[in-house]
Amino acid sequence: MLPGSPPERSPISLDETHRGTPHTTPQSTTTHIRDRTLEGQEFARRRGRTIGGAGVADDHTLSMALHLRDREMSLRDIAARLVITTGKKEGRHPSPATVMRMLREHDETTTQLPDPPK
Repeated sequence: MLPGSPPERSPISLDETHRGTPHTTPQSTTTHIRDRTLEGQEFARRRGRTIGGAGVADDHTLSMALHLRDREMSLRDIAARLVITTGKKEGRHPSPATVMRMLREHDETTTQLPDPPK
């Protein structure tokens, strides 16, 4: 070893290199975890279990959101005026994303309906 050169390092095992630091998961492991999660969700649905949070939109909330949208209010303003009436979040306001999703789902279902016969 020359003077001023860095000291030689002893070989370090892979476990020692990643101890205490986050590391990335190989793609195959990530894919496996995703596949197993999706399988579990599908199994739960078949058994009648609900996935996700409770719905916060009822017919009254939807009609109020549609009325406020017709008045050209922003999603944030609409969300601030709506109040969740049931469930764990009762008394709180829905997020603007929830309002947007609720209105989008309503629009999709109403545009798919066939015209009534004349």
